[in-house]
Amino acid sequence: AASNLPPLPESLSCRKICSKCGRSRSEHGVLVFGSKCVYQDCGRCGAGVQVHVRAGMVMGFGCTLTEEEGAIPGMAERYERRIREL
Repeated sequence: AASNLPPLPESLSCRKICSKCGRSRSEHGVLVFGSKCVYQDCGRCGAGVQVHVRAGMVMGFGCTLTEEEGAIPGMAERYERRIREL
């Protein structure tokens, strides 16, 4: 599945952004990061795992879920701003 993910911008890396949920390392806190991530919601759109599974959508940086598909209003815009600040 990793090959279907969009590449992270050069300024970012999997050390800064969780490959599963899309949260930054600082947002993640002490929870396990990357493939062992325990978050059940998307750091980008706020929707849960099941919403993403039904939509056939990845969670995190590559998520493009719309509000009509279950994304929480305003979450993606806030996520984009946070990512640009990393």
